[in-house]
Amino acid sequence: MNAPDTSSLPLYAQLKAVFVEAITSGQLESGSRLPSHRDLSAQHKVSYMTVRRAIDELVREGYVHSVPGRGTYVTVAPKQQAESGPFVSFTQDMAGRGMRASSQVLSAAIVGANTSLAYIMDVPIGAQLWMLVRLRLADDAPMALQTACLPSARFPNLLDHDFSSGSLYAILRERYGVQFDSSTSAVEAALAGADEAALLGVTPPVALLITEQITKDEQGSIFEYVRSAYRADLYKMSLHQESGTR
Repeated sequence: MNAPDTSSLPLYAQLKAVFVEAITSGQLESGSRLPSHRDLSAQHKVSYMTVRRAIDELVREGYVHSVPGRGTYVTVAPKQQAESGPFVSFTQDMAGRGMRASSQVLSAAIVGANTSLAYIMDVPIGAQLWMLVRLRLADDAPMALQTACLPSARFPNLLDHDFSSGSLYAILRERYGVQFDSSTSAVEAALAGADEAALLGVTPPVALLITEQITKDEQGSIFEYVRSAYRADLYKMSLHQESGTR
Protein backbone atom coordinates (compact mmCIF):
# COMPACT_ATOMS: atom_id res chain seq x y z
CA MET A 1 0.00 0.00 0.00
CA ASN A 2 1.44 3.37 -0.96
CA ALA A 3 1.75 6.07 1.72
CA PRO A 4 -0.63 9.02 1.26
CA ASP A 5 0.93 12.12 -0.31
CA THR A 6 1.08 14.83 2.39
CA SER A 7 3.58 17.09 0.62
CA SER A 8 0.98 19.82 0.03
CA LEU A 9 0.18 20.09 3.76
CA PRO A 10 1.85 22.54 6.18
CA LEU A 11 4.95 21.14 7.91
CA TYR A 12 3.19 20.65 11.25
CA ALA A 13 0.41 18.70 9.51
CA GLN A 14 2.95 16.53 7.66
CA LEU A 15 4.66 15.73 10.96
CA LYS A 16 1.33 15.03 12.60
CA ALA A 17 0.45 12.63 9.77
CA VAL A 18 3.71 10.74 10.38
CA PHE A 19 2.75 10.22 14.02
CA VAL A 20 -0.87 9.31 13.22
CA GLU A 21 0.31 6.62 10.81
CA ALA A 22 2.88 5.30 13.31
CA ILE A 23 0.29 5.17 16.11
CA THR A 24 -2.56 3.63 14.11
CA SER A 25 -0.24 1.06 12.49
CA GLY A 26 1.18 -0.01 15.86
CA GLN A 27 4.72 1.22 15.21
CA LEU A 28 4.23 3.46 18.24
CA GLU A 29 2.54 1.34 20.89
CA SER A 30 0.02 2.58 23.45
CA GLY A 31 1.83 3.91 26.48
CA SER A 32 5.15 4.51 24.71
CA ARG A 33 6.94 7.79 25.37
CA LEU A 34 7.71 10.21 22.54
CA PRO A 35 11.13 11.88 22.27
CA SER A 36 11.36 15.44 23.57
CA HIS A 37 10.22 18.32 21.36
CA ARG A 38 13.82 19.35 20.80
CA ASP A 39 14.88 15.80 19.86
CA LEU A 40 11.95 15.56 17.43
CA SER A 41 12.89 18.92 15.97
CA ALA A 42 16.42 17.69 15.27
CA GLN A 43 15.27 14.27 14.05
CA HIS A 44 12.73 15.63 11.54
CA LYS A 45 14.69 18.81 10.67
CA VAL A 46 11.82 21.16 11.50
CA SER A 47 11.47 24.01 13.96
CA TYR A 48 10.59 23.57 17.62
CA MET A 49 7.31 25.44 17.02
CA THR A 50 6.39 23.06 14.19
CA VAL A 51 6.89 20.10 16.52
CA ARG A 52 4.92 21.80 19.27
CA ARG A 53 1.94 22.50 17.02
CA ALA A 54 1.94 18.93 15.67
CA ILE A 55 2.01 17.50 19.20
CA ASP A 56 -0.69 19.93 20.37
CA GLU A 57 -2.93 18.67 17.54
CA LEU A 58 -2.25 15.05 18.52
CA VAL A 59 -3.09 15.84 22.15
CA ARG A 60 -6.31 17.62 21.13
CA GLU A 61 -7.42 14.62 19.06
CA GLY A 62 -6.54 12.10 21.75
CA TYR A 63 -3.65 10.30 20.07
CA VAL A 64 -1.16 11.31 22.77
CA HIS A 65 -1.25 12.92 26.23
CA SER A 66 1.27 14.95 28.21
CA VAL A 67 2.37 14.15 31.76
CA PRO A 68 3.90 17.25 33.44
CA GLY A 69 7.55 16.72 34.22
CA ARG A 70 7.64 13.33 32.47
CA GLY A 71 6.88 13.81 28.78
CA THR A 72 4.37 12.92 26.07
CA TYR A 73 2.93 9.43 25.75
CA VAL A 74 0.81 7.56 23.21
CA THR A 75 -2.66 7.39 24.69
CA VAL A 76 -4.01 4.04 25.83
CA ALA A 77 -7.55 4.38 24.51
CA PRO A 78 -10.23 1.71 24.35
CA LYS A 79 -11.57 1.08 20.86
CA GLN A 80 -14.93 -0.22 19.82
CA GLN A 81 -14.16 -3.41 17.93
CA ALA A 82 -15.77 -3.51 14.52
CA GLU A 83 -16.59 -7.05 13.51
CA SER A 84 -16.76 -7.39 9.76
CA GLY A 85 -17.64 -10.37 7.66
CA PRO A 86 -20.33 -11.49 5.28
CA PHE A 87 -22.88 -12.04 8.03
CA VAL A 88 -21.80 -9.69 10.83
CA SER A 89 -23.09 -6.16 10.80
CA PHE A 90 -22.48 -2.74 12.23
CA THR A 91 -25.99 -2.93 13.72
CA GLN A 92 -25.36 -6.28 15.40
CA ASP A 93 -21.86 -5.32 16.52
CA MET A 94 -23.02 -2.14 18.25
CA ALA A 95 -25.96 -3.87 19.91
CA GLY A 96 -23.56 -6.45 21.34
CA ARG A 97 -21.61 -3.61 22.97
CA GLY A 98 -24.64 -1.94 24.46
CA MET A 99 -24.68 0.86 21.89
CA ARG A 100 -27.57 1.98 19.70
CA ALA A 101 -26.79 1.88 16.00
CA SER A 102 -28.46 4.28 13.60
CA SER A 103 -27.74 5.85 10.22
CA GLN A 104 -28.04 9.08 8.30
CA VAL A 105 -28.78 8.38 4.65
CA LEU A 106 -26.54 10.77 2.72
CA SER A 107 -27.63 9.64 -0.73
CA ALA A 108 -29.64 6.84 -2.32
CA ALA A 109 -29.88 6.56 -6.09
CA ILE A 110 -29.46 4.44 -9.19
CA VAL A 111 -26.08 4.80 -10.90
CA GLY A 112 -24.55 3.25 -14.00
CA ALA A 113 -21.65 0.91 -13.22
CA ASN A 114 -18.35 2.50 -14.18
CA THR A 115 -15.41 0.35 -15.29
CA SER A 116 -14.24 -0.29 -11.73
CA LEU A 117 -17.67 -1.21 -10.33
CA ALA A 118 -18.48 -3.36 -13.35
CA TYR A 119 -15.29 -5.35 -12.78
CA ILE A 120 -15.84 -5.66 -9.02
CA MET A 121 -19.47 -6.74 -9.30
CA ASP A 122 -19.12 -8.79 -12.49
CA VAL A 123 -21.74 -6.78 -14.41
CA PRO A 124 -21.60 -4.97 -17.77
CA ILE A 125 -20.33 -1.39 -17.84
CA GLY A 126 -23.34 0.87 -17.46
CA ALA A 127 -25.46 -1.73 -15.64
CA GLN A 128 -27.83 -0.07 -13.19
CA LEU A 129 -26.85 -0.32 -9.54
CA TRP A 130 -28.43 0.92 -6.36
CA MET A 131 -25.92 3.09 -4.49
CA LEU A 132 -26.70 3.69 -0.82
CA VAL A 133 -24.39 6.03 1.12
CA ARG A 134 -24.85 6.17 4.89
CA LEU A 135 -23.15 7.77 7.86
CA ARG A 136 -23.16 5.05 10.52
CA LEU A 137 -23.67 6.20 14.10
CA ALA A 138 -23.27 4.56 17.51
CA ASP A 139 -25.20 6.31 20.29
CA ASP A 140 -25.58 9.19 17.81
CA ALA A 141 -21.79 9.60 17.39
CA PRO A 142 -20.27 9.26 13.88
CA MET A 143 -18.34 6.00 13.54
CA ALA A 144 -18.17 5.12 9.84
CA LEU A 145 -19.10 6.05 6.30
CA GLN A 146 -20.48 3.20 4.20
CA THR A 147 -21.25 3.04 0.49
CA ALA A 148 -23.16 -0.05 -0.64
CA CYS A 149 -23.78 -1.01 -4.28
CA LEU A 150 -26.32 -3.65 -5.32
CA PRO A 151 -27.78 -4.67 -8.72
CA SER A 152 -31.08 -2.83 -9.17
CA ALA A 153 -32.60 -5.48 -11.43
CA ARG A 154 -32.33 -8.06 -8.65
CA PHE A 155 -33.71 -5.77 -5.94
CA PRO A 156 -36.62 -3.74 -7.40
CA ASN A 157 -37.83 -0.85 -5.22
CA LEU A 158 -35.01 -1.41 -2.73
CA LEU A 159 -34.67 2.27 -1.91
CA ASP A 160 -38.33 2.48 -0.90
CA HIS A 161 -37.24 1.07 2.46
CA ASP A 162 -36.12 3.21 5.41
CA PHE A 163 -32.40 2.72 5.91
CA SER A 164 -32.00 5.34 8.64
CA SER A 165 -32.86 2.69 11.24
CA GLY A 166 -33.56 -0.48 9.26
CA SER A 167 -30.99 -3.18 8.45
CA LEU A 168 -30.02 -3.62 4.80
CA TYR A 169 -29.20 -7.30 5.30
CA ALA A 170 -32.47 -7.96 7.11
CA ILE A 171 -34.38 -6.48 4.17
CA LEU A 172 -32.37 -8.51 1.65
CA ARG A 173 -33.18 -11.68 3.57
CA GLU A 174 -36.80 -11.03 4.45
CA ARG A 175 -38.04 -9.16 1.38
CA TYR A 176 -35.86 -10.56 -1.39
CA GLY A 177 -35.02 -14.05 -0.11
CA VAL A 178 -31.23 -13.67 -0.38
CA GLN A 179 -29.27 -16.59 1.08
CA PHE A 180 -25.81 -15.39 2.14
CA ASP A 181 -22.87 -17.65 1.44
CA SER A 182 -19.42 -16.00 1.37
CA SER A 183 -17.52 -12.78 1.06
CA THR A 184 -14.09 -11.39 0.24
CA SER A 185 -12.75 -8.45 2.24
CA ALA A 186 -9.74 -6.13 1.97
CA VAL A 187 -8.59 -3.80 4.75
CA GLU A 188 -6.16 -0.87 4.64
CA ALA A 189 -5.41 2.42 6.40
CA ALA A 190 -5.69 5.76 4.62
CA LEU A 191 -5.81 9.44 5.49
CA ALA A 192 -9.30 10.92 5.50
CA GLY A 193 -10.29 13.27 2.72
CA ALA A 194 -11.75 16.64 3.65
CA ASP A 195 -15.36 15.53 3.08
CA GLU A 196 -14.90 12.26 4.99
CA ALA A 197 -13.25 14.07 7.91
CA ALA A 198 -16.07 16.62 8.11
CA LEU A 199 -18.78 13.94 8.14
CA LEU A 200 -16.97 11.85 10.75
CA GLY A 201 -16.23 14.85 12.94
CA VAL A 202 -12.43 14.58 12.86
CA THR A 203 -9.70 17.04 11.93
CA PRO A 204 -7.34 16.09 9.06
CA PRO A 205 -4.80 14.71 8.72
CA VAL A 206 -6.35 11.71 10.46
CA ALA A 207 -6.26 8.01 9.63
CA LEU A 208 -9.29 5.93 8.67
CA LEU A 209 -9.65 2.17 8.52
CA ILE A 210 -10.95 1.32 5.05
CA THR A 211 -12.66 -1.97 4.24
CA GLU A 212 -13.96 -3.19 0.90
CA GLN A 213 -16.21 -6.23 0.88
CA ILE A 214 -17.80 -8.29 -1.91
CA THR A 215 -20.61 -10.60 -0.77
CA LYS A 216 -22.02 -13.58 -2.67
CA ASP A 217 -25.17 -15.67 -2.37
CA GLU A 218 -25.39 -19.47 -2.31
CA GLN A 219 -25.33 -19.57 -6.13
CA GLY A 220 -22.01 -17.70 -6.10
CA SER A 221 -23.52 -14.49 -7.53
CA ILE A 222 -22.25 -11.15 -6.25
CA PHE A 223 -25.15 -9.22 -4.75
CA GLU A 224 -23.32 -6.47 -2.85
CA TYR A 225 -20.13 -4.43 -2.82
CA VAL A 226 -19.60 -2.17 0.18
CA ARG A 227 -16.84 0.27 1.06
CA SER A 228 -16.62 1.35 4.68
CA ALA A 229 -14.44 4.07 6.20
CA TYR A 230 -14.16 3.65 9.97
CA ARG A 231 -12.67 6.08 12.46
CA ALA A 232 -9.34 4.42 13.25
CA ASP A 233 -9.19 6.14 16.64
CA LEU A 234 -12.35 4.33 17.75
CA TYR A 235 -12.32 1.02 15.86
CA LYS A 236 -10.26 -2.07 15.42
CA MET A 237 -11.25 -4.78 12.98
CA SER A 238 -12.05 -8.43 13.61
CA LEU A 239 -12.91 -10.52 10.53
CA HIS A 240 -15.03 -13.64 10.88
CA GLN A 241 -18.22 -15.30 9.66
CA GLU A 242 -21.39 -15.54 11.69
CA SER A 243 -25.11 -15.09 11.15
CA GLY A 244 -26.31 -11.51 11.55
CA THR A 245 -27.69 -8.45 9.79
CA ARG A 246 -26.12 -5.42 8.16
